[in-house]
Amino acid sequence: STTSPHFVPVCCLCSGSAGLRQAALPARCSARIPWPDLRSCPVRFPVVSDSSPSLPPSLNVLGEPLVVCGCQPMTGWFRDGHCRTNVAGLWAIGDITAPPWLAHKASHEGVIAAETIAGGHPHAMDPKNIPGCTYCHPQVASVGLTEAKAKEAGHDVKVGNFPFLGNGKAIALGEAEGFIKTVFDAKTGELLGAHMVGAEVTELIQGYTIGKTAELVEADFMHTVFPHPTLSEMMHESVLGAYGKMLHM
Repeated sequence: STTSPHFVPVCCLCSGSAGLRQAALPARCSARIPWPDLRSCPVRFPVVSDSSPSLPPSLNVLGEPLVVCGCQPMTGWFRDGHCRTNVAGLWAIGDITAPPWLAHKASHEGVIAAETIAGGHPHAMDPKNIPGCTYCHPQVASVGLTEAKAKEAGHDVKVGNFPFLGNGKAIALGEAEGFIKTVFDAKTGELLGAHMVGAEVTELIQGYTIGKTAELVEADFMHTVFPHPTLSEMMHESVLGAYGKMLHM
């Protein structure tokens, strides 16, 4: 073989895909892959007869190849914030890691892993700052904690909620159904979460995502000038509403 003496290419089943993905696993692997979907793969590694109790059932097919190669789940998953596993030189990104299982998260994990491998010092992945989008009608988008989860975590919260019906651009577009909700920590002003339903909210959510990543507080949002007429004005109004300062409702 012309592969590295430390790693050989291995095929791992991709969640959500009928195809196979190449991955690097230690060369000491030596038994046939036991799963029907992978029988044609020539790579061999130890067989695991029982499901791994430390993994969710849906991830056993993905997880067992790593377990038998020496990986141990880290708090139930296979990586730290920089995508390392406990096996030196073996990295994990995408669906094998902790949720949310989203394409943009997996892509960013790949960047973090590559920069770390190259000797850089990238920021660690923070799942609280990963936006989720649902492309239905109306659209749905969110980032961070819900009001209920924030309270469950012990936060005293301030909540703002602004309807699309109060926004001129939404009315002009014929899209007056929906709302934008924001959840702040009442003591620190930290934006804990933002949740939207309505037209183009999958585009708007990034504004709050940037705010969370930059650790902006309520005053930073309040003092920002939002262009008129735009749907983004509702983001401003929701923040103002959380502190009893809503203007256009």
